[in-house]
Amino acid sequence: MGLVAAMTLAVRLGKTSRVDLARLEHLCEAWSLPVRLPKSFSPEAVLTALKTDKKRMKGTLHFILPVGIGEVMDCDDLDLEDLKQVLADLRRD
Repeated sequence: MGLVAAMTLAVRLGKTSRVDLARLEHLCEAWSLPVRLPKSFSPEAVLTALKTDKKRMKGTLHFILPVGIGEVMDCDDLDLEDLKQVLADLRRD
């Protein structure tokens, strides 16, 4: 689910294509892996947990985002509102 969230975030930021995201979701579904979060999932709880996450270095969150299949980039200027919106969008309807 984390990879789907990261790819969705990368699409939102214009770093990768919706085609790659669709391919990833299709592969996850083929292996019975989740591509949506439970409706009860709280994006705010994730943001709170990230304040103490290992990805936090010198007060900044570092994320590795996919820019294509097999390609990634380091992102340390992420707007947490983008992450919050992606997590909210990934909840099941």
